[in-house]
Amino acid sequence: MSGAIGAGVLGIPYAIAKVGAPLGIVAIIGVGLFTIGYNLTIGRIAARSGMPLQLPGLAERYLGKWGKWLMVANMYILLLGSLMVYIIG
Repeated sequence: MSGAIGAGVLGIPYAIAKVGAPLGIVAIIGVGLFTIGYNLTIGRIAARSGMPLQLPGLAERYLGKWGKWLMVANMYILLLGSLMVYIIG
């Protein structure tokens, strides 16, 4: 997640300049709450599995082979997006 956070910091000033400060602050708080909830949910799932698995391994355990490959594709897309933001920034 550190790649997404680092890349997101580069876009915050631009986004707030486009939508305005009040709406930008509300959006940051909303996205922050969503991210905290997502990370806490993944943490609970990982803790309850009792195994040292990464996200694709957790997806395979609970969703099967197609879940694993969906998570792998999702991770590559997120990494590509982070790299594009760094290049643009």
